[in-house]
Order: sequence, then structure tokens, then C-alpha cells
Amino acid sequence: MIWNRRYIHYKMNTISTDILKTFYENNNKTFYPELSVQVSSISDYIEKIKNNAEIFEAYDNDLLIGVVAIYLNNLETKTGFITSVIIDKEYHKNGIGSELIKNAINYAKEKGFKKITLEVFSNNVLAIKLYSKNGFVKKAGNCKDNGFINMELVL
Repeated sequence: MIWNRRYIHYKMNTISTDILKTFYENNNKTFYPELSVQVSSISDYIEKIKNNAEIFEAYDNDLLIGVVAIYLNNLETKTGFITSVIIDKEYHKNGIGSELIKNAINYAKEKGFKKITLEVFSNNVLAIKLYSKNGFVKKAGNCKDNGFINMELVL
């Protein structure tokens, strides 16, 4: 019998712009709503992430399977912002999203950040569960006109 053993490992800020762009384009439909609806240009969004965010990556051997991008550039308030969490659909519900989020949280703590915020579509139940499981709480009365809610984690 042959077992399919996966070797999942994690990295930070090693991914090329081209690979990141291809990953986001290939996983566009895993966003809710789709990323292509949320941003004017996936290419511009990826460029912004590459230039301004810390990128936490998950790999199955050499295959990119997940990304968490977090902005840690508000040094005045020490508030970080998770701009995206994306896990290849084949790897959902394997703890990869949680591990990437934990890596981002720990890094933010190391850098002296006090809080991390994010926005999530109010109907995205799976994402809200993931964030809640990792300590994020919904901010009361904050559903925006576009259907997104704010969540935060005090570090």
C-alpha cells in the first residue's frame, strides 16, 4: 500500500510576484466574493501586497498551497491588517489557514504590534469560523454597506 504523505512547510516573504499572481488568479473563486470582483486589478493588488505586506506562505513540497498577507506598516497605532487569507481548495480544513494566521500573529507580536484587524464578507461563514477560532472577534454594529464586517484581535 502506498500512502500519500504530504510535507507541508511554511515560509515568509520568499515568493516571487509571478508565482503569487498565478496563485491568486487560479484561486480567485475561493474568495467570497471572488477577488476579481473585490479589486479593480489582481495584478495591481498583488503588486501592492508584494511591496507593502508581510507574506506568509504554505507549501506542499514545492507547491504553493496557501498565503496570508498582512500589512504591518501602521507604526503609530501598532495595528496590523490582514488583507488576504487564501488556501488552495484541495487543502481546506487541514489547519493550514490557522497555521499561517498563527505565524502572522506571532510575527506581529514580535514586532510590537498591539492589534490585528481584518474585513470579511458577512456571509463567509467558513472564514468567520477560521478567524474566530484564532481569536478574532466581530466588532459590534460594524456591518458595512458592502456586506463586509470588521474583526479584530488584541495581542
